[in-house]
Amino acid sequence: MKAVRIALAGRERHLAFTVEAMFQLEERFGGVQELIEAVSANSREGFQAACQAASVLAEQGELARRHMGYDSAPIPSAEEIAATTAPSGIAALKMAVTSAVTLGFGREIEPDSDEVDIGLAELNEQKKQCEAGAFSPDGDGLRLLPEGDAAGLPGGDQRCVGAVSAGPRGEEETGG
Repeated sequence: MKAVRIALAGRERHLAFTVEAMFQLEERFGGVQELIEAVSANSREGFQAACQAASVLAEQGELARRHMGYDSAPIPSAEEIAATTAPSGIAALKMAVTSAVTLGFGREIEPDSDEVDIGLAELNEQKKQCEAGAFSPDGDGLRLLPEGDAAGLPGGDQRCVGAVSAGPRGEEETGG
């Protein structure tokens, strides 16, 4: 089961966007896009929409857990979620609802064969290396700072990454 874990009404809950949740939310909000728009509103109505959606998603998550053999836990109502959510938890609640919907629509694609694209594997490895460090502006573009080198001092194992223009804006070379 794909679900988003979040603390709601004093317990850890699993928000699962199942087919049943999809139909219930479409009946309440008119569609998934309308749900996302309603939840995104920075108002009482947006918070109430998030509580209603979280209640439906938590119910489906709990039913799925029970089906998998887990012990029953109470299903929170929208009113319980609203009464127990602190103002600092509103953003997390809204993010969990939208993440559960996104996760529910996601699909896992398995490769048709065991073939490996070596060029793609090398590119993915380079991306992983770049994501691990901090970036610092350099005269030639961006440079990846070695781990632990937050000051960006010259030297060490550094390499340029990213795409940068050849010069300042408006001074591009023109061919003739």
